[in-house]
Amino acid sequence: MSGKRKPEGASESSILRITPLGAGSEVGRSCIVIEYKNKKIMLDAGVHPAFNGIGALPFFDMIDPAEIDILLVTHFHLDHAGAVPYFMEKTAFRGRTFMTHPTKAIYKWLLGDYVRVSNVSAEEQLYNEEDLRRSFDRIEAIDYHQVIEVDGVRFSAFNAGHVLGAAMFLIEIAGVKLLYTGDYSREEDRHLMAAENPGVPIDVLICESTYGVQSHEPRLEREARFTTQTHQIVQRGGRCLIPVFALGRAQELLLILDEYWEAHPELDSIPIYYASALAKKCMAIYQTYINMMNEHIRRQFAVSNPFVFKHISNLRGMAQFEDVGPCVMVASPGMLQNGLSRQLFERWCTDKRNGILITGYSVEGTLARRILNEPTEIEAIGGGTLPVRLTIGSISFSAHVDYTQNSQFIYEVKAPHVVLVHGETNNMGRLRSALQDHFADHDLKTKVYTPRNCETVELLFKGEKIARVTGQLAVHTAEFVEGYGPSGAEVATTAAKTGAETEPTGGMGLAVTEKGQAGLTAGSHPVSNGSATPYLDGILVAKDYQYHIMDDTQVAEFTGLYAAEILQRQAVPYHGTRSLLRYHLNQMFGMVDGVGVEINPIARVQDVHHFAASASYRKLQIKSEAGEEEIQDTEVEANTTSTSPSDSIEANVFRIYNAVDVVYRGDLGVVELEWSGNHVNDMVADSVVAVILNIECSPASVKMTKSTCGHNHHPHGPADDEGPAEEDTLVGPFDSTLTSDHVNLLARFLARQFGPAIPLTAAERHALEPALTFGRVDTTPTSAAETEKKTTGTPETSADGTAEQEEDEGTDPAEPATSTDMKDITKPATGLSGNDGTIVALQLMVDEAKAIVDLRTLTAQASDEVLHDRVAKVLARVKRTLRPITE
Repeated sequence: MSGKRKPEGASESSILRITPLGAGSEVGRSCIVIEYKNKKIMLDAGVHPAFNGIGALPFFDMIDPAEIDILLVTHFHLDHAGAVPYFMEKTAFRGRTFMTHPTKAIYKWLLGDYVRVSNVSAEEQLYNEEDLRRSFDRIEAIDYHQVIEVDGVRFSAFNAGHVLGAAMFLIEIAGVKLLYTGDYSREEDRHLMAAENPGVPIDVLICESTYGVQSHEPRLEREARFTTQTHQIVQRGGRCLIPVFALGRAQELLLILDEYWEAHPELDSIPIYYASALAKKCMAIYQTYINMMNEHIRRQFAVSNPFVFKHISNLRGMAQFEDVGPCVMVASPGMLQNGLSRQLFERWCTDKRNGILITGYSVEGTLARRILNEPTEIEAIGGGTLPVRLTIGSISFSAHVDYTQNSQFIYEVKAPHVVLVHGETNNMGRLRSALQDHFADHDLKTKVYTPRNCETVELLFKGEKIARVTGQLAVHTAEFVEGYGPSGAEVATTAAKTGAETEPTGGMGLAVTEKGQAGLTAGSHPVSNGSATPYLDGILVAKDYQYHIMDDTQVAEFTGLYAAEILQRQAVPYHGTRSLLRYHLNQMFGMVDGVGVEINPIARVQDVHHFAASASYRKLQIKSEAGEEEIQDTEVEANTTSTSPSDSIEANVFRIYNAVDVVYRGDLGVVELEWSGNHVNDMVADSVVAVILNIECSPASVKMTKSTCGHNHHPHGPADDEGPAEEDTLVGPFDSTLTSDHVNLLARFLARQFGPAIPLTAAERHALEPALTFGRVDTTPTSAAETEKKTTGTPETSADGTAEQEEDEGTDPAEPATSTDMKDITKPATGLSGNDGTIVALQLMVDEAKAIVDLRTLTAQASDEVLHDRVAKVLARVKRTLRPITE
């Protein structure tokens, strides 16, 4: 069922869901799952007293146990804790389990007895004693009023008054408070205190409805009726059977009987037995936790132990019992399904002198419930039927609230949502009607829900988001608010208009309450943006549904969070030259920056080939304010030795997009990449790796590595031992005249980099030259003889008799300049003709800076040095691009 339809646009995480997997319109196998803000909490995990095996479990198959974060157990009764070992050990649940100290102490013994007396085969048994032991070790014990926080979920236990250690649980998730009562009693008895009200505003109350609208008999009257009926049965020579749970009401009844026998000496000859395998152990536990009982017991304990009875004997089993004459037998279990109480009932039910007193709540489907209808016969455990002739009495000593106590508690809590569980359909329906009538009469909008098993109640809670300003930012904020406007009135007015409230909280900060979509902008001081509303500039930290705004310099101080940088390094096999590497990087990423630095190598690799084969070698270095940690992940381990700063070598580093450093390591045959890990930098690094891996098979690499070999092929000639020195200069100019296609391609190339390329004639170029101070060259027309020399490749002899060789930026010093320079264009290039003749240059403009490109020499002149260098680099790339690969 749905408690409230999901509004349009409502966030899924803002819906609170309550689903009974047991105890939904029934009594038994209590198990409630609440889900809110992606947190799932299970309340109790019991078994149904009327069923055996898997059928007694809650509907665990409706959930994924692995998603349950916390299991809270209210008390030790089987209908609330009987399935805990199964859920903890037989399912995927790996969350945390909590219960009070007395509950945990009794849990081990009570469930161990349940395993031993269950009337099922070993195959149908839900769990064994080993499962119980393992679950016991995982359970965490807590005290009343102790506040526990688990991943943003806060909860605490309050006295429920049902049995020793029984607890209500107050749970808070993201500001929404739920109270789960479990089984509770608002009446103080002979040894237990009444249930307490947490005394805080509750948003949702999950409450038991066991007795519906029934009211209990006053305590003194029912005690008198109980002792009278017991006295009558033994006085006529009969046996009085009182089936009870081993712990809980049994201790209350034993106190009453011991006191009554003490007051009636004529009954001294009639024994009272407490028949439970756990009797001695359980009484020891009760004596241990005297401090959790009421004032009457604590006062009596100062004189003598109230649980050391004078007239009551412990009976561990039938072998110790001599069934002669009248007696009183307090035996477990209380539902007569199995165990000592069932054996004694079948033995005594045929004698009309005997009697049985049902003192607690009887679950539908159990023998205790059936005999209340006074049947003439019953089915025996061993088969067959037995006549029922003994007298049957019912006196409610149940430690559950009646209608008067329950309704009064619900009215005191004043929760806007009440979910009823742990009650039969009729009782629950009557209680719901009575509560709704009361709320209607008092004009209250409280809603009451009665879900069945596996039906979900959905409640929408938008909640309030409170961000607390912390640290030095809080001091500045308080000063700012106090001084803002006349007496701060303007701040209050603005907050009211936006729906936000500002409340000085004292101490460390200022609380800002955000309702709906209104809020305070958190972006290290309060700032006024010119409007009526001030805003804060700080770091917003969210943890466990709590929000704090603080100065960025104090994040580590208040949160323990430290800014960290992941420095990644990767080595890629590479056997080419540095210039070839730079060429390919330029082609992919534009003109990369060269950074000459000294670095420590990642590792000294003794076996370069082995290292090159390990392409997946990677090292991560995490740097933070807290310190430095290194993590090395190596799929193929390289042979490495440690290095010191003195081992650092001069490296050639190219920086890509100011993000990835590419280190050329010719001595190791690798290229090392280093970058700060993030999504963008990782993408750039992946691209660089792809480029490097493709270099040695790229056709462009064939052209880039073309040069005269470094040794002498003549058998008698001297060999060049040094070989060609590695260089980073560019190859020479074109070996053929510039065609119109080349000019058009050059113009498009320059336009992509600098904008439109404007064609210039010789006159236009001459007019611009005075302003172009960088890269100026002699543009005087050459004579025919000079042109002939260039055409034939005859070098011009200088005054000292040596041949001069012109080198421009693109000339390879290791390669003779045998190619001819560019000739003057004798006819206009297609599409680039000027108004007065042949096109000899192209003009570029970047902002106020100008540059021209000489089409004869492919050199640049510019009014700005930076622009000149950029154009020169682009021209060098153009030369390499247009040179035929066969050359």
